[in-house]
Amino acid sequence: MLCAVVPLGTWSAYFWLLATLYGAVWPLELWMGTVVTASLMGLALSWLMFPTSPAVVITLSSSPSPRLIAPRPVGPVIYEPPVEHADPRTRT
Repeated sequence: MLCAVVPLGTWSAYFWLLATLYGAVWPLELWMGTVVTASLMGLALSWLMFPTSPAVVITLSSSPSPRLIAPRPVGPVIYEPPVEHADPRTRT
């Protein structure tokens, strides 16, 4: 709500100062249209900040607790051949 009130106060004060300090009196339709348009634009831009629905959690198993998916590593992929482990029971 603050996003609509701040432009309302700012532009109203601006047009009031123009009229009192400088004698620049504008037509009512012009300054009211400016104040209302600025307030509505502030309200519309604040609605764009928030998502319309909550984030969806993807589960990898049938368990009720969600698990996080690890991101893939960035960078070159280094191939390492599999290491053959000698069986300690069959030493020659």
